Amino acid sequence: MKNTLYHIPDSWSWTSMGEIADVVGGGTPKTNDPSNYEGGIIPWITPADLSGYEGKFISHGSRYITEKGLQSSSAKMMPAGTVLFTSRAPIGYVAIAKNAVCTNQGFKSFVLPKGISADFVYWYLRGNKSLAESYSSGTTFLELSGSKAKQLPIPIAPLPEQHRIVNKIEELFTKLDAAVEALKKAKVQLKLYRQAVLKYAFEGKLTQSWRADNLKGSSQKWESTTVKDLALKITDGEHLRPKTIAEGIYFLSAKDVRDNGVSFTDPLFVSYEDAERFRKRCDPERGDILVVSRGATVGRTCVVNTDTKFCLLGSVILIKPKPVVKSKFLCYSLMSQKGMSAKLR
Repeated sequence: MKNTLYHIPDSWSWTSMGEIADVVGGGTPKTNDPSNYEGGIIPWITPADLSGYEGKFISHGSRYITEKGLQSSSAKMMPAGTVLFTSRAPIGYVAIAKNAVCTNQGFKSFVLPKGISADFVYWYLRGNKSLAESYSSGTTFLELSGSKAKQLPIPIAPLPEQHRIVNKIEELFTKLDAAVEALKKAKVQLKLYRQAVLKYAFEGKLTQSWRADNLKGSSQKWESTTVKDLALKITDGEHLRPKTIAEGIYFLSAKDVRDNGVSFTDPLFVSYEDAERFRKRCDPERGDILVVSRGATVGRTCVVNTDTKFCLLGSVILIKPKPVVKSKFLCYSLMSQKGMSAKLR
């Protein structure tokens, strides 16, 4: 075959999907005729059924059709083991039919003969969405036609090796899934550990030994105070979202407050005139502290680490520390106290 994408072992061969499988399209019974759907028991699958679907095998979608609906449309029954492949909106969802099914026209499915592992083809297609897209065409959205689906190149190994490849892929993916879960748990534990470190720090436990060694007989002591007493100003940003423009002064919101400072990666902009008016009340500068007061990241706190001028939406509180307190110290103190952002309102 001419379409060889890369070197393969000598015992393998390049072929095309059309040479190893029957390529089957689908269809949709008329939706204005209830008899095509009501009481139907024939599994009918659409691309929407595979959106977010994590399984390898699928037995049915969210809807069924009747025998009348099947016969009156271009939908076709396909046997168990058929590799279902979405050919538009979007291209590249893939699953293996667990039992006989049919699909709508958003699929180009591959009915495989003996000697070709459905699992092998499934994993190949899972890893080659971009290849399928390169064979597609369309102006409004890309679509893989039946003739182009037949031309898709695929390397075929001897059947025993196909099985070994599939087994190895699934063994490694099982380990990867376990690693991902472990990382998720570790992330939660690290978050708890971080909070514990902050709590201990502002209870004096992190420096307890240092104080014992260095402050014997000293009159220095910790004092309780409030954020208000340590701040030159506490305010929030604009309560009403202003008119934004293509270029101007940055206008940031809660999503732009990160643990390590403010982010300008996805900003909005306001005019220089609006910015000047907004900054008369809320004028963030380097060394100021920002606290998210609303939304999914409520309580997130950072120190402004830039000289770039920007304005704030009302979902962010601005604190200007007095010279008697270090910005980072106050920031960490706020981070250690759950719910502090609400108390600042």
